[in-house]
Amino acid sequence: MKNERLLFCILLSLLTLLITAKNLDPSSSLCNRFCGGISIPFPFGIGPKHCYLNGWYEVVCNTTTSLSTPFLSKINRELMSIRLRKTIDSTQGVFHIKSPVTSSGCSQRDEKPLPLNLTGKGSPFFITQSNRLVSVGCDTRALVTDLESQIIGCESSCDRNKSRLGLGKICGGYRCCQAMITADRPQVIGVDLESSAGGNTTLCKVAFLTKETYSPANVIQPEQISSNGFTVIELGWFFDASVTQLAKPVGCFNLTGDDYDTSESSCVCEYSYLSGFGHSSCFCNDGYEGNPYLQGGCVDIDECEGELGQSRCGGQTCVNVPGSFRCVPKKTEKIKPVIQDDYTMTWEVRLRIAVEIAGALAYLHSAASTPVYHRDVKTTNILLDDKYRAKVSDFGTSRSISIDQTHLTTHVAGTFGYLDPEYFQTSLFTDKSDVYSFGIVLVELITGEKPFSVVRLEENRGLASHFIEAMKENRVLDIVDSRIKEECKPEQVLAVAKLARRCLSLKGKKRPSMREVSSDLEKIRSSLEDLEVTIEEEEEEEMPMEIKIDDSWSVDMTVPTSLFDSSPKLDARPLVPQRTWS
Repeated sequence: MKNERLLFCILLSLLTLLITAKNLDPSSSLCNRFCGGISIPFPFGIGPKHCYLNGWYEVVCNTTTSLSTPFLSKINRELMSIRLRKTIDSTQGVFHIKSPVTSSGCSQRDEKPLPLNLTGKGSPFFITQSNRLVSVGCDTRALVTDLESQIIGCESSCDRNKSRLGLGKICGGYRCCQAMITADRPQVIGVDLESSAGGNTTLCKVAFLTKETYSPANVIQPEQISSNGFTVIELGWFFDASVTQLAKPVGCFNLTGDDYDTSESSCVCEYSYLSGFGHSSCFCNDGYEGNPYLQGGCVDIDECEGELGQSRCGGQTCVNVPGSFRCVPKKTEKIKPVIQDDYTMTWEVRLRIAVEIAGALAYLHSAASTPVYHRDVKTTNILLDDKYRAKVSDFGTSRSISIDQTHLTTHVAGTFGYLDPEYFQTSLFTDKSDVYSFGIVLVELITGEKPFSVVRLEENRGLASHFIEAMKENRVLDIVDSRIKEECKPEQVLAVAKLARRCLSLKGKKRPSMREVSSDLEKIRSSLEDLEVTIEEEEEEEMPMEIKIDDSWSVDMTVPTSLFDSSPKLDARPLVPQRTWS
């Protein structure tokens, strides 16, 4: 009986702990995540203390009026929106608050609101550089007050002769002026307003902080701004790295130094210093979405869903995988075996395949609603169907990017022989890195040679070096694949060679885009006229950097087995004949 009572007590205690743990979960039903139509994601929260990280993130939902209004209690400002950090290129999460307007001469009661106080122990908030001080009115001088070690201000006048930029796109002194806010740490920030020396002190004038852009052409009258009573400013936020509750969010990759290999993690945390204290900011990795501050909060995006997902794979089947997707041949589609090329890979066929590959990559880079960098363009990732039409395959390392994004910062990875030297040196992968790899494919189609060969002289063992040396010595036709020499059109071969040379430029900015490459190849294929005009000569450059197979980073590279093993791959057909890969 005594043992049974003890067992009952133990079970009751465990049940109590489970219930308590569930109630202390920030995602529990006790935590209200909406107020006034605004989403309040953790670490912000409404309700009991476990709903938010600490007092700085507490949101109070004011329900005294017909429309609920969220307030950040620590700084006592109305909350307009909260945005979690999105990508590795964005620097932090941000939120928007209402900020009062300082006015003079606009009504019987001039307004000079209290400064915005972002200081205090453990403050994670700071004003971002998206904000500016703006003043509207005649003979007006505005200053940012209480800001340590800085003097920020501007003057506006209704006299165009005193204007710095006149009726330009920004407020430069005529009717309105502006000054950038450069605070990079939690501070007290206020706004003061006065008349310029000798100016009219009775005219209505206003000054305020804002994230909006004003110009003399669209700025409204100061009286209207004063009557509105507020503008909107943007604040950034981190969390203190010493907070044990979020010191290392479960499952998140700890991004430090030059370590960019985050592909295996659903979320990433980046650590930095702000005002002498360690701070961190987390975001969902590429291919995931959600809240990185909650356990299991970043969930996989199904890239194969909808028309966009299917378009990424062309005629193949899109298969979703964690954080990414891959393309596989449809079961009804017959892929040619490697050993068969009763089929002759003529120059005409090679040129058509080059046009099809370039068109597919150009679509991924610029025509798709979400641009995609393939990141592993090579002949073994190009399949031929029954009609010998080219299909770009293996999107396992590809990455989707935002429209305004120009590059991906990654741990260097790729296929030996096709790797962009600029990417190897900087770790910045751009659309021009795919262009470089495609340039190698073009050279393979012309020469029938593999990307690397120990048979060639040591300084030209890389196909790029070997090809560019031949270009400099005007002997490109000497290295053309012997099986197409008799039937190919020399003018076309030379035009494609010049285009390949541009693709292999050491500097990415000098390479054409895939859209330009696709257009040039279409012209070359359709006509022999004006080929010398449409394909420009490349200026003299140094020889491409030779990357050794035994370099320390080669363990992270994928190397085509056909470079070392002549055994056939039954699920793909390389673009160059089999005997040149042996």
